[in-house]
Amino acid sequence: MKKNNKGFTLVELLAIIVILAAIALITTPIVINLINDAHENTFKNSVNGIYRAIQDDYTQKGYTNTQTYTITVNKITNTSDTEREDSEFYFQGKLDKGSGTATASYDKDANKFKIILKVQNNTFCADNTSKDGIDEYVITKGACE
Repeated sequence: MKKNNKGFTLVELLAIIVILAAIALITTPIVINLINDAHENTFKNSVNGIYRAIQDDYTQKGYTNTQTYTITVNKITNTSDTEREDSEFYFQGKLDKGSGTATASYDKDANKFKIILKVQNNTFCADNTSKDGIDEYVITKGACE
């Protein structure tokens, strides 16, 4: 009688499972770090979009005094000038479950435009209040203080 020797033995199948598990253990942290970096970069790009949108609003409308803004998921509202029809505007990017505040002003003596910004989403916080409004943000993980 002929014996049918087709297929894999139990030891061979277990060896394949061990190899696949080892590959999964090695690659999982790498993939998770890539995803986290992508989320942080998306947040940074949204913060840059907010900064540019506020700067455009301030300069195009010819403000000379300090303006205060509130920021939601994808909309910015100038709370200092709510009587204008265009006090609400959108920015490039999106803050998932995010919000924030900003003040924009122009220092005539220093000939410098500055925005003090504090924005957060459910993962990151962007804050330049300690940088005196320069276009440099401190991105931290967690909620803004």
